[in-house]
Amino acid sequence: MTSFRFDVGCLIALCFAVLTAAPVHAQGGAAGGSEPEVDEDGFPVPSLEGFRELSESRRTQDTNAYILGDETVFEVHEGPDGTRVASARTGDVLWGYAIFPQGDPARGYFLRDPDCDGRMTEKMALDAPFSPPDCAQSSLPRIVMAPYAPDDPAAVVADVSLSGYPSDPPAHADGRWILDPSRVGTEFSADTRAVLLWFRWEGARAGITPVTVHWYLSCKLGLEQDAPIESETGSRIVKLGGSGSLPSGAYRVEILEGGNRVVTIPFTIGSPTIPPGLDPGSPDCVAEAG
Repeated sequence: MTSFRFDVGCLIALCFAVLTAAPVHAQGGAAGGSEPEVDEDGFPVPSLEGFRELSESRRTQDTNAYILGDETVFEVHEGPDGTRVASARTGDVLWGYAIFPQGDPARGYFLRDPDCDGRMTEKMALDAPFSPPDCAQSSLPRIVMAPYAPDDPAAVVADVSLSGYPSDPPAHADGRWILDPSRVGTEFSADTRAVLLWFRWEGARAGITPVTVHWYLSCKLGLEQDAPIESETGSRIVKLGGSGSLPSGAYRVEILEGGNRVVTIPFTIGSPTIPPGLDPGSPDCVAEAG
């Protein structure tokens, strides 16, 4: 079985390039443009009888942060005549099929179930932008921390989240951190060893917008990290070397775009007593150099 995994922020149209050797530019057999063709009764789905699971090498879209339980998996099958069918599943929800008749990407199209009711009612070209339906992304409302998202319409960071871990966060085979929705919050226990900042881009291009992450403890800048735009999502982590926990205290993390602060998230570890003037979540807090 060949599985393709990517963060929910990844556009599927971009990820489908890994399914064939040739670039995917559908011209026939699919709805043109970005608007899908709709059939309320559902488009027919090919039977996989007689198909075989592909065992070719995995090639995945490069995404920074995966979300535990929300990653999308493609299972690719090939028929006797070369037809390829890739099913798209997010968590337990099967919501789409990419279909390449006789293996020809020019005739390829995508079927999508926008309501998660088993009917593939949307049909579109593979180069049209589309994503997992909201009903397949059950934990997204729990990870996105809307109160801390930028209110500047010019900001490229659209969504943010923060989570704490008593050990290293889970990691994908490619070494990238996986966000655990059950650990999202701003108040973390005294045994917290790592805090993971997750963020999603919108309308950004690699190498164009410089982005920096600042971590503060009691108004003192302790760590500065560059965050190059590499894909639809990014993540940065703060932790101590070895196996020690992070110091109890009041913290804040900031995201800066081109030197301008667009995100500020205050958080605590343990049950700290915060002296006056040293609350990093307060506008009166004076940022000191680390």
